Amino acid sequence: VATAQAFVEVTTGIDYSCGLTASGAAYCWGSSSDGQLGDGTTANKNVPTLVSNPSGGAVTWSKIAAGWYHTCAITTTNAAYCWGRNGMGNLGDGTTADRNFPTLVSDPSGGAVTWSQITAGASYTCGITTNNVAYCWGRNNSPSGVGNLGDGTTANKNVPTLVSNP
Repeated sequence: VATAQAFVEVTTGIDYSCGLTASGAAYCWGSSSDGQLGDGTTANKNVPTLVSNPSGGAVTWSKIAAGWYHTCAITTTNAAYCWGRNGMGNLGDGTTADRNFPTLVSDPSGGAVTWSQITAGASYTCGITTNNVAYCWGRNNSPSGVGNLGDGTTANKNVPTLVSNP
């Protein structure tokens, strides 16, 4: 009899799911058509599969969020990483290239931003810093033509962009 993995958090995207264990390991399973499982492949997995460590070494995860076809997570050192589909810049790494492994989100202030929360939408992502400042990135022109990112524009952004004051 297999021992069940002890998850403390789960999240679901389109045709896939991810979870965090109490020890801070991230696992994903289901469809990986765009690398959203983060294991370095685009192969579908029908059991939880360990998310690859980002380049630069091992990390411990504290938060995870699944979008439609991309996933983002925060480490215990408050760094943000995303992986999967990136056609609208929703991974926040300054590109629109898909990634099948965790990729560091660009720092909008040149090295001073640390993240406390992250959420992933259809083709965009938003996060809150440890200083309670909100940033969003990715698709900014939903089908109704409104700005998803809250920056007063409808232009897509492939790096974290400050949400305007209300």
